[in-house]
Amino acid sequence: MMKKVITSIKWVFKGILAIIIVFLGIYYIKYIWCPIYDFPEWKPFSGDKLYNPYKGIDSLHWLKGNFQAQSLIWGGITDGRKNTPEEIYHTYRKLGYHIIGISDYMSVNHFGKDSAFFIPIYEHGYGFIRKYHQILIGASEVHWKDYPFWQNRHHKQHILNKLRKDTSALIALAHPSWGNAYTPEDVGVLANYDLFEVLNQQKFSVSLWDEALSRGKPAFILSDDDTHGVSDPHLTGRGATFIYAPTHSTGEILHALKTGKAYGVDIYMREDERLEEKMADAENIPYLSQFEVHGDTIKVKITKQAKRIIFLGKKGRAKMIAHDATEARYVFEEQDPYIRTEIIFPNQWNGDGTHFFLNPVFRYSGDDPLRQEQPVVNPLKTWGFRTIMGGLTFILIFRVYKFIKRRKWQKIR
Repeated sequence: MMKKVITSIKWVFKGILAIIIVFLGIYYIKYIWCPIYDFPEWKPFSGDKLYNPYKGIDSLHWLKGNFQAQSLIWGGITDGRKNTPEEIYHTYRKLGYHIIGISDYMSVNHFGKDSAFFIPIYEHGYGFIRKYHQILIGASEVHWKDYPFWQNRHHKQHILNKLRKDTSALIALAHPSWGNAYTPEDVGVLANYDLFEVLNQQKFSVSLWDEALSRGKPAFILSDDDTHGVSDPHLTGRGATFIYAPTHSTGEILHALKTGKAYGVDIYMREDERLEEKMADAENIPYLSQFEVHGDTIKVKITKQAKRIIFLGKKGRAKMIAHDATEARYVFEEQDPYIRTEIIFPNQWNGDGTHFFLNPVFRYSGDDPLRQEQPVVNPLKTWGFRTIMGGLTFILIFRVYKFIKRRKWQKIR
C-alpha cells in the first residue's frame, strides 16, 4: 500500500514538474524571440518655439481624477482584495473626484460604466518582483503579452510597441522608479508611452521624470493614489490628476492628458486626519487659473496664495522661486531646454501643504512638438541572437537527452 502511495506521489511530482518545464519553456522561447532594437541617441529639447500645454485654460473647468486603485479580482490573489468596486467608487465620489479609475491587474473593470466620467482602465504587467507595469487609459480590452520575470530595454520597448499597435488607449509608465524598473537611460530612449506616473503614493518618480525631460522626451504627468486599501486615509485621496476638459467628454479628457493639459497634485494630509475630514478638506483645494507663454516669458497664476512658486529646469534644478505669491513669471534662458513649475501651498501651521506639479514648457521645432523618434529593429542582431540562443538550446537539450538515455541504459544493465 505504501509503495503505491509513494509511486502516486512520484507521478504527481513528475506531472507538476513537467507543467513547470513546459511553462518555462514557452516563456524562454518568447524571451529569445524578442527583437533587438537600435535606439536613437537622446537629444535635449531644442528649437525656436515653446510648447505651452496650458494654452487657453481658466480656473473653471478642471476635473479631478485618480487612475490607479486596485479592487478584488482574480479570486483575491492580487493586492487590492480588500477593496470592492462599490467602495472605491463611493469613497472617491465623496472626496470630490470626477474620474474614478479602477486599474485592476490585467482586467478591465466596467463598474460605473454609466457614469458620465467613466473611462476603462487596467494595469498591464505580470511582474511582481520588478514592476515593469503600464497603465492603459481608455482600453477596451486586455493585451496579454508580457515578459514577467525580467526585462531589458528591448523587452520593454517590444511591450510598448505591442500595446501601441493593439490599442488606442493612452499608455502610462506605472510607478516607473519602483524597484528601478525603468532607468534614466530607459525613459530617455523608449518610445510609445504618453504619460509618466510621476506621483504615486507607493513611490514618487520626480527625479526620473526630470531625467526623461532632460533627454528630450515629451512625457506628461499622471498623479495617482494607487490605493490597495480604500478605507485607509493615508492611501486614499492623497494624489490626483487635474485635467482641463470644458465639455467633460471622454475624448476631450484623453486628449487633454495626451497633450499635457493637466497637472499632478500631492494633497496635504494631517498626520491624524480621518477620511471624513479629508472629504471636508477636498472642497478647499486651489486651482491653476492662468498659464501663458508670451515670447520667452512664462506667466503662472493660481486661485490662492502659494508659499512658493518654483520654476525648475534641466535635471530638476531650481531656476527661480517666488515666495508668498498668487502669480509669478519666468523668462526662458537660452540654455533652458524645458521649464516646469511646482507650486507649494502653506498648511495651517505655515509649513508645506498641498503640492502642485505642472507639465513642462519645452522647446521644439517643426510642426509636431510631441513627435518621438522611434527605435527600429536591427534584423542582423535580432536573427543573430535568435540563431545563437537556438543553437545553445539545441545543444543543451541534446546533452540532457543523452544523459537520460545513459542513465536508463545503466539501470537496465
